Amino acid sequence: MAHSFENLVELQTLNCPEVNCVFGFCSLLLTWRDVQHLLVKTSRPVHLKADDWKTNAAGLKVSHLYGFGLVDAEAMVVEASKWRTVPPQHTCSRVSERRTR
Repeated sequence: MAHSFENLVELQTLNCPEVNCVFGFCSLLLTWRDVQHLLVKTSRPVHLKADDWKTNAAGLKVSHLYGFGLVDAEAMVVEASKWRTVPPQHTCSRVSERRTR
């Protein structure tokens, strides 16, 4: 399911002008999945107080309150300039082996 960057911003309810500016800059060459990966990779969990910070299976700190942390717009633009598009999203589904009568 493809999203336009306008829809992505709406879905994420981002009200931060800096992030919207970075999305505008990056949207020329990147997919919505690339932007997701860039946000996760470049966000910083510094100076944010929460009791629920955990390290996920990918080794990244994440919080229910703050997500992956503060958006680092400069790091995102630098990383985007050398970014390779991520492969298409895989969707797994399981087909029931039960037969209906």
